[in-house]
Amino acid sequence: MRQLKIVCLLCLCIYYMFVFTACGNISSDKNDKIHDDIPGDSIKNVSISSNARSIVIKQGVTDNFEFFNADLDEDHQYEVEVTYAEDGNDLGILVIMKNVKAGNDILGSIVVSIPKKEFEKIEVAGEYKQICFYTLNSDIWIRASNASVIMKLMADELDHNITLVGSGSSSFGRVMVYFDRLPENARIEFNDISQNAVNDPSGFITGDKLETGLGTHVISINNADRIDFYVEEM
Repeated sequence: MRQLKIVCLLCLCIYYMFVFTACGNISSDKNDKIHDDIPGDSIKNVSISSNARSIVIKQGVTDNFEFFNADLDEDHQYEVEVTYAEDGNDLGILVIMKNVKAGNDILGSIVVSIPKKEFEKIEVAGEYKQICFYTLNSDIWIRASNASVIMKLMADELDHNITLVGSGSSSFGRVMVYFDRLPENARIEFNDISQNAVNDPSGFITGDKLETGLGTHVISINNADRIDFYVEEM
C-alpha cells in the first residue's frame, strides 16, 4: 500500500512538471512574436479561438495585444488572424496551429498578452488540450471540450467573474486553481462535479467557506472531471 502511494505521488509530480513546463515557458528564451501588436483602443469585447494544443492568456504591461510563440517544439508553427466589428468594439482573434497533426505533445504554448485596460468580456474557445490564464481585468468565459484549465489568480485583482462553461458531452478534463492567497471578494460555485472529484489540500473549502460565500465576484466551474484548489500562502 505504501509503495502504491509512493508511485501515485511520483506520477502526480511528473504531471505537475509537465503542466508547468507548458504554462511556464512565457519567460523562456523562445518568445518569438508572431503578429504585429494590436492597440486596445476602444475594444470592449475579445473573442479568442484556436486549434492550438496549448494557450496562455495573461494580462500584459502595455496597451497592446501581443502574440508570442513560446513553444519549445520547433515543428509547432502558428499564425494569427484578427477581425474587428464595424463599430470597433469587438475584436476576434484566431490562432492557427499550422501543423496540428505533427505531434500531440505540449512543450510550450502560444501566448496572448492582453492590454492592461479593462474589458467587458473575454471569451475563449477552441480545441485546446490545455488553457492557462492569469488574473485578467475582465469577465472571462471559457468554452473548450475536454481541455485542462490552469488558473493562476491574484486575490487582490479578482474584480470580475470567471465562468468555465462545460456540458455533459464536453466537460473540462481537469481544472487547477492557484491563488496567491485566499480571496475574500469572490465565491466559487460548482455545477455537475462530484464531491470526491474536488481536491483541496489546504482545506479552505471546508464548510462551504467559498462555495456559499458572499463574494461579489463568482468563479463558476461547470462540468469538470476534477478540480484542484491551492493557496500558496497556506
